[in-house]
Amino acid sequence: MNPKNMNLQSLNPQELTRATFKSITFDSLYIFFIKLYVIVVDYIS
Repeated sequence: MNPKNMNLQSLNPQELTRATFKSITFDSLYIFFIKLYVIVVDYIS
């Protein structure tokens, strides 16, 4: 068990993409809801 192998295993590309994808979708959803909220508030007032 050398440390280099363990590092490569923990930085497995599939896990990395999944984590990035999750954060991207969460951020874009968050921004989308903020824009939607602003539009609705503008429409009501």
